[in-house]
Amino acid sequence: MSEFPVKPCLTNCTYQDKYRWIFLENRLLQTPWMVLKLVAGILRTLIVYFTSLKTPSDEDIIRYVENTVLSLFLLPDPDAEDTCNIMLQVKQCSLQNWTSSCFRNIRMVYDRNMRVILSFRSDGRLVTCRSLMMEMLFFYHTASLHTKFHLYSNSLTEYIVDRDLQFLLPSTKTSLPLHSALTTLPISPALDVKTRHQQPWIHRFLTRVFTVDLTRESLIAESGDLTVFNEIPALMRKSDVPFLRYLVKCREAVAAAVIRYNLSLGLVDPLFYQIIVHAVDHSSSYSHSSILGFGAGEFLTNTHWSAVFRSLMFRWMMVKPSINPFFPNTLKHISQNGFYADIYTELKSLDLEFSFDFADVITASIMY
Repeated sequence: MSEFPVKPCLTNCTYQDKYRWIFLENRLLQTPWMVLKLVAGILRTLIVYFTSLKTPSDEDIIRYVENTVLSLFLLPDPDAEDTCNIMLQVKQCSLQNWTSSCFRNIRMVYDRNMRVILSFRSDGRLVTCRSLMMEMLFFYHTASLHTKFHLYSNSLTEYIVDRDLQFLLPSTKTSLPLHSALTTLPISPALDVKTRHQQPWIHRFLTRVFTVDLTRESLIAESGDLTVFNEIPALMRKSDVPFLRYLVKCREAVAAAVIRYNLSLGLVDPLFYQIIVHAVDHSSSYSHSSILGFGAGEFLTNTHWSAVFRSLMFRWMMVKPSINPFFPNTLKHISQNGFYADIYTELKSLDLEFSFDFADVITASIMY
């Protein structure tokens, strides 16, 4: 955990007078961009669905796990003598969907060398459908694990605004309006399906295009379980997964900038999670799932075509990095700011070292 007062929390997501300019800036610049992205997404999803949709393979699933923050949970299989057998275990998941058919736990074992899944169990049941495996892993990742990395931004924004840290203002943009929309407004992809008919037609349209079947209440409750933050630094440091080794080096770059600018060390993890982990996880999640066919949180072996369409749209709207050309806020575009320029320079070097391509999509705040 970080030092007080910047701690992960779900509070301060709503409009306050001192954040008026943040909400206004977002409404004027980011909202029109999201509308354009929605239109482009419908056209793109139709093309993908009819021309390049792919059933997930073992390699697709393993690659997704190894290149997102799901890799935090990768350990040698304790039940196998072969050290090539790797286990991913989710011990507790509280997500709910509208039929209450969500899973409570996952245990996947795969051969790291042969790139094959040896077993996959959920709630004690054997799962063999690769699309269902991918759907479970994807929505646990995006709706439970990834969302935890959003939770520092509210108190971080308050810290920066209250102390008038002008050079850190790029790390306040959009985060609060985005969180408010996701947790309270009817345009959230996790919406109360039972009251859809009470919403204006535009909201009903949006929810049918890119909503998922997970309840907003369970998503918020699952995100609020902060015990994972106690384990993340140690899990990253001891891992040999390239994705996590890259993140460890990125954290060192953020820490060096914090020290160089005489900031509190309690800002290292909040800035690391908000600037680096959030953007890198979005970018890698989308690139490793963008054309894979699986459902939208129903967790059924026979997925209806409309659920696959909504799932593809959700990934386009909510997972794909959205770099607004008129409001990019990427480290690359604010390189005149010395704090972010120092981090960006180091990230470009790390991209070359690890053969990644993340630096140019990393934003100073949670923009998508």
